[in-house]
Amino acid sequence: MTRFIIGLTGAFGSGTSFIAKNFFETKGYKLLSLSQCLKDLYKEKNGKTYETRSELQQFGNDIRKENITKLAEIVDEKIDDNSNYIIESIRNPAEVKFFRDKYTEFILIGIFADYDVRWERVKKIYKESKDMFNID
Repeated sequence: MTRFIIGLTGAFGSGTSFIAKNFFETKGYKLLSLSQCLKDLYKEKNGKTYETRSELQQFGNDIRKENITKLAEIVDEKIDDNSNYIIESIRNPAEVKFFRDKYTEFILIGIFADYDVRWERVKKIYKESKDMFNID
């Protein structure tokens, strides 16, 4: 049996988490998330959860300034040789390169959704403020 490591990338609200959980996980793939890794690091460093997406994005940018593949490296530590994996929330080309260089079986899938579809999915997070959504 061929092993697969599939990465999902897409804009916030595009559906990468939904596809990872509701398609790939149901097919037996183990789910890993760079976004969840970032949230965990934020909480570890700050002793609290982030308050805005912009705050979390800036934290991610700061981490990538120190080590552009840090999140990919942390997630990679959870990969074993015997399972298929779905890695969601890949946001940076260096993270894609990291996985492509390490795993010949890595496949990247881009998930796209129209602006209005994305907005409908996430508007509660932004307290119905399109201005805040557009900033992020």
